[in-house]
Amino acid sequence: MICDTLHLRPRYGEVDQMGYVYHANYVSYCHQARTELLRKLGVHDQVLEAHHVMLPVISFQIDYKKPARYDELLTIRTLIPVFPEVRFQFEFEFFNEQEQLLSKARSTVVFVDSRSRYPRGAPDFFKKALNRAWKHDENSMLRVERSVSFLATICPDTLQPLLNEKPGNDENNDFNR
Repeated sequence: MICDTLHLRPRYGEVDQMGYVYHANYVSYCHQARTELLRKLGVHDQVLEAHHVMLPVISFQIDYKKPARYDELLTIRTLIPVFPEVRFQFEFEFFNEQEQLLSKARSTVVFVDSRSRYPRGAPDFFKKALNRAWKHDENSMLRVERSVSFLATICPDTLQPLLNEKPGNDENNDFNR
């Protein structure tokens, strides 16, 4: 599991007449958070393109809890809960400055060869980049499991349920917990 955080402020053009972030902009924010997490891992878009890899979105779900507002500092927590093979899952949590949960989202992309346009497995260079972060995160998780209060500061609503779920059981991936 890999967890990352992105901070951003919605711009004036991203809100509706009520001053709330227009709902479709959350998709863009999730894309930005996903891109920045991959950039930190060394596999940004240019690297993917140079290796003829595309990551089209095949699924996107979002649950809105509270509105995000214009110029409010948002924290987006991005989680890679499962090591990717062909499909690659991301989970997102949006928080305001008061650390209130505003929304949760889940996105699934698939590895595609840009020349053939057919799905493919995660390339070796990509797996190596994730493995470096994954190993580091597993070490962190061992420390986190010993301290529930510390767990709450990393990804409070996301990590604990994932620690309890059984691998490969999609029924346990209910994102509405």
